[in-house]
Amino acid sequence: MAPGDSLTSRNRPVKGGMEIRYLRNDSVFACTTMLGVKYGSPQEAGLMTNAHCTRAINSVTPATVYFNNQAYTASDSNRIAHETVEPLFTNCGSNGDKCRPSDAAFAVWDSANAASFGKIARPTAQGAFNNSSGVGPLTIDPVNPEFSVTSEAGDPSVGTAVYKVGAETGWTGGPVVKTCVNTTIGTINPPPSFFPTYIATCQTSARYGRHKGDSGGPVFRYSGTGDVSLQGIHVSVTYYISPVRDTLANFSRITQLRSDFPTGFATY
Repeated sequence: MAPGDSLTSRNRPVKGGMEIRYLRNDSVFACTTMLGVKYGSPQEAGLMTNAHCTRAINSVTPATVYFNNQAYTASDSNRIAHETVEPLFTNCGSNGDKCRPSDAAFAVWDSANAASFGKIARPTAQGAFNNSSGVGPLTIDPVNPEFSVTSEAGDPSVGTAVYKVGAETGWTGGPVVKTCVNTTIGTINPPPSFFPTYIATCQTSARYGRHKGDSGGPVFRYSGTGDVSLQGIHVSVTYYISPVRDTLANFSRITQLRSDFPTGFATY
């Protein structure tokens, strides 16, 4: 990495935690890469991000094309990947809602120099721990520029410390607070309709800093070294009023991604 490179820079290769952009209905949206992975059999190299970070939830038509650059342009040099796999939601309930265990999609690399595998960008510092409003720097550490995924974590319990890297709030962390929360990730019908919805079932909630551009970022366990254990993918946020006001981040666990992608994928 060059000095001053950030999670939102034009980066090569593109690692977990770095910003990706795409078009939906002629508007530009920004999300975060979970990780470079190898999917299927035979294996295809690509990236994972949220299904709600695609042009159409529950479909790969039209395919989402991803770019990595601060000022969005659709030039070939900025194109990095295109969506090829998005597990389908299934009917769940009488009101037309559709559910699946995780909020994730897979995109094949289109650029060889963008491709990475099992690496997460490491910012220069961590934001406040156990703080829903915590924000860390986006600048990538020039001395220690990455975390290496060396394992996958089992399902966490309440109190387990987890961390995420996202392109909007950087490296933040906090304890798991809830272990099974159904999370709405989009509406089936176009606005202004609010129902029925797409639901990611039984997500895990933790108190770490996040914002909308962090969607798709990696969630992991960290023990103070450069090696981390992948815990899942950041999804959304839930605001609580009772019994106390609180704001919690939601993530799909890696075990849920594996349930959604039975063909299999490698993360390290």
